[in-house]
Amino acid sequence: MNYGSGVEKWVSKAHARKELDRVDGCFEGVNPVCGDSLRFEVKITEGRITGLRWKGYGCPPTLAAAEIITTLAEEKKITELSDITFERIFSELPNLPETSRHAVELALEVFQKAIGNILEGRHCAVTKNLGKLQ
Repeated sequence: MNYGSGVEKWVSKAHARKELDRVDGCFEGVNPVCGDSLRFEVKITEGRITGLRWKGYGCPPTLAAAEIITTLAEEKKITELSDITFERIFSELPNLPETSRHAVELALEVFQKAIGNILEGRHCAVTKNLGKLQ
């Protein structure tokens, strides 16, 4: 399937697959429909994201969306993440078919839940059924 040049560009970068030396929060989720799996790990120093990594498998748009989020969020304060929206991520993936929207939804939801875990004082969580994706 052709996902467009935007997906290829982001998947070829894929620098954020490494592990962090310290993880302050993480979240792992699986799309129950297609089976794509994604995990974000976050390191925070003085309220700023100083490390953000992802691991996952699935369709290329899921991996591209994870890489876009990593690029947009790294070095930002936790309070500065509101501009990381579905629309912003989707705009980085020109010509992505509407049928691949679930890839962006998975990446964004997993990232938001990883940040939520940090804000709520939890470390990590895993779920197999993400709400928006069922």
